[in-house]
Amino acid sequence: VKIVAMLRAILAAKSLTAAQASSLRGKLYFCMLTAFNKIGRDPMRAFTERQYSRSTALTAGLVEAIEFFLYLIPNMAPRRLDMVAAMRSTLIIWSDAMYENRLGALGFVAFDPDDSTYFYSAYQVPAWVYSFFRQLQTYIGQLEILAVLFAYMTLPRNVLASRPVLHYIDNTSSMAGAIKGSSPKPDSAWLLTVLHLLFAALNVAPWFAYVASAANCADGPSRMDF
Repeated sequence: VKIVAMLRAILAAKSLTAAQASSLRGKLYFCMLTAFNKIGRDPMRAFTERQYSRSTALTAGLVEAIEFFLYLIPNMAPRRLDMVAAMRSTLIIWSDAMYENRLGALGFVAFDPDDSTYFYSAYQVPAWVYSFFRQLQTYIGQLEILAVLFAYMTLPRNVLASRPVLHYIDNTSSMAGAIKGSSPKPDSAWLLTVLHLLFAALNVAPWFAYVASAANCADGPSRMDF
């Protein structure tokens, strides 16, 4: 309640000093320790930047971060550990993305040891998606994160929710972002924030690991090759 009141007061004053940002950042950090996995890790970057700035006016990034926490904190479910679910077999997921000649696609493969079932899917990224990203020569980094998100949005909830997950990625930058839940790049950061909110909804905390591209079985689906 105290943190929510502080955030509302900052919005009303349209001002945030470095000292206030430092204090609020610490309080938000301890508040987020009760959240699931890395939720809120990236929105806190706005307060870190203000902590080392002489400016006091609210930036668009600070307003977005404040509004994010104003919604998250009152709606944040208690963190829970399901000991029965932890005893289930580990779901294994491979994800991959492709970006060539200004065309992108996503793919994933998953194996469920419970019944030896394989799941796989692919998605051609429509042109409008790139309007959410910075203008770049290649979007493979963003698409690799999107491929991870695609897998968790597509797999059946009863297969995925509340169980151990081992997830292989062949892109080290995207793998690091998925582990940390944050990125210095705003478009990647936005995707990672959504990803960790989805993890909380599914009650999963995947273990991410690197796999060489030649050994990534999701490479085929990302190229529409099954």
